[in-house]
This record gives sequence, structure tokens and C-alpha cells, in this order.
Amino acid sequence: MTASGSVADYADTSSLRQNIANAAGVDAALVTVSIAAASVIITASIAVPASTTAAAVQTSLSSSLASAATASAALGITVQATPSVAIASPPPPPPPSMPPPESSSSSGGVDGGMIGGIVGGSSGLLFGVLGGSAYYFSRRKKRGVAPVEM
Repeated sequence: MTASGSVADYADTSSLRQNIANAAGVDAALVTVSIAAASVIITASIAVPASTTAAAVQTSLSSSLASAATASAALGITVQATPSVAIASPPPPPPPSMPPPESSSSSGGVDGGMIGGIVGGSSGLLFGVLGGSAYYFSRRKKRGVAPVEM
């Protein structure tokens, strides 16, 4: 909204915040006021409490600040033009959090259990072949069969 005076006239915005909160039907802690030059441009942002809706706050403000005269009376300042009341877009939601890194076993890596299985299986196979060979040659030696050469 545009108000009369200078920016210096609005160094303390606490009463203006309270008056805007009263007009909106919300707590003053939910109202933020910024002042800018060019006559005096006043922008108020209201955090809508969970107990109401943005549309309800907008309706309340539009009624309380319907003209420059009613806005001046409600806010206790001289308002030069009818304030505009708009619902701002809500801020975008935060990006989703990153998923936790996959463990090495689920991403195709080799874990300790797999290595133990490979080593144990290979050792068992090696001992089986060596033991089978030793058994075969000891039986052969006992029978006295001569090796066949080709």
C-alpha cells in the first residue's frame, strides 16, 4: 500500500504490524512489514496460521482495508491509495533428501562372506582332488599294475 510521509516516519513498525494483524485476524508475530521509498510503499507479509486459510485472511483484510479511508482508520496511518491484498504463492517445497548410499553387497560388490565361500569351496575342491588322486595311486601301487605308456 502507499502511505503518506517519509520512510523515516516508519522507523518503528510495531504498531503498524499490530494494526495489520488486527485487520487480518492473526497474531502480530505472523506479520512482517517492510518500508520502501517512493512516497512510502508498505508491504506486509502474513504467515497464515494453521487454524485458518489464506483465503479467510485475504477476505478479512479486503474488508478491513476496502478503501484508503478505511485502511487509514484501521491502521492508524494516512493511506493514499486503496491497498491491494493478494495471496502470494507458497514457497516451493524443499528438494527430496538424497537416498542413503547402497551397501557394497547390494551394488554388485564382493563382501567378506562371498570371499570366504569362494576360498572355502576352492580349498575343499583342491583337497578333494588331491585326496582322490592319492587314494587312486595308492590302490594302484598295491595291485602292482604297471603304468601304460603310449
